Amino acid sequence: MDRVVEMRRIAKSYDGNVIFDKIDFTLQKGSIHVIAGINGSGKSTLAKILSGQLDFETGDILINGQLAKYTDLKSAREKGIGIMHQEYMLIPDLTVAENVLFGAGEYTPNRKRMYSKATPVLEALGIDLDPSMKVNELDVESQILLEFAVAVYSNPEVLIVDDPFSLVGSSYRKKLLKIIEDLNNKGMSFILTTVDPQIMICGDELSIIDERILIRQSSSPRECDLPESFQFSHQSSITGVAESPFMIVDNLARSGITLSLSKGDVLCLSCEDSEVVRLLTQSISRQDPFRDNAIPMVQEAKSFFDSFLGKSSRSQSAKYFRSMCKNTGFVLQQMLQKKSVFRSRIRVKKNASSNREQVMSIKEFLASLDFTNGFSKLIDEEDRKLAKMRYDACDFFVFVEPTVGLDPLSIKALGEVFCDISDKLKTAVVIGREENLKWLPFSAVQRLIR
Repeated sequence: MDRVVEMRRIAKSYDGNVIFDKIDFTLQKGSIHVIAGINGSGKSTLAKILSGQLDFETGDILINGQLAKYTDLKSAREKGIGIMHQEYMLIPDLTVAENVLFGAGEYTPNRKRMYSKATPVLEALGIDLDPSMKVNELDVESQILLEFAVAVYSNPEVLIVDDPFSLVGSSYRKKLLKIIEDLNNKGMSFILTTVDPQIMICGDELSIIDERILIRQSSSPRECDLPESFQFSHQSSITGVAESPFMIVDNLARSGITLSLSKGDVLCLSCEDSEVVRLLTQSISRQDPFRDNAIPMVQEAKSFFDSFLGKSSRSQSAKYFRSMCKNTGFVLQQMLQKKSVFRSRIRVKKNASSNREQVMSIKEFLASLDFTNGFSKLIDEEDRKLAKMRYDACDFFVFVEPTVGLDPLSIKALGEVFCDISDKLKTAVVIGREENLKWLPFSAVQRLIR
């Protein structure tokens, strides 16, 4: 097969920290090439370099054998390179059709014309969405399918799919993989980035970023070809100290159930619906972190996004993690030690700042506490000290969809955090959809809400 993309000796650093060093990568025309690696290894960075969003220190990019130089998404699209981002790129107040055309730079005030252009694309992909619906009316998985339609609309020769698979349920994952397979059969080439071992074996070729270099693993990869670090393993369950309740939640998520937690408890609550995840989080934490966890990002609206980040971040690393917080798992940390028994029966008040706690992505949480290495180079010493002080001061934690977007090593590290929380007689509740919680270190997941 002909080479449609070549990346030669690409090097990239952030603030003096080397992300990868002289990486070589080749994508064969008409193939699906999977790039794997642990969280923070540089997969998304490599994807953003190829799609024109990031510059690089040294190296060359060749497209169809010709040296290619471009510096933004638009010029990359003109050369046949498209990308479906790991971060949301949708505008919630616009319709499905408006987002499709806006992403391709073809936005027009004529809605009827936009609907007529977007509808055939959605139908061709088998995506059943009303083009007149606003994005903020769609569930997360429908938004991800729409993201894919936005990326496909410009009919790129090469489409980079930057790890959306851990964000969707099994049925949507199969649908997305089927769409990719159909487009690939029609000649579109794909680069898939992932931390998921199941996705790693879905391509024609597999490469893994490890210790700043890209290693080509195999063609037609199988599960046995994967390094041991990408194998999941279960751990024993965690039990707390039998004593009087430390926290009581009345009428949990309007279920009529009273939840009692003792110090040292790490309780896992699973459900089948993302809306119930939200209700559980609200009921236990007395706030709606999802409202602050869904800020969209588009390259053309970068000033808005940067303005948002500037109000909520202390450093460049905090900005980086904040941009990922909206589409991965997150943790709320609370201090309840002033009361011997904390009883949560207060309804969430809209726009009530008194009910808001700091929301942090699981990836930043693990990296800032030195439980994982992948992102540690992005954490400065001041942020590390603040994270440690907050962790030590808090005695109650709410983890929401904590495995979403995590590699097996990070999930293992998360299990170590749960053990540490229990050993220190702190308390935690883990909330998520059952299929996303199956790799957690619990021998039995408690399904209190169906």
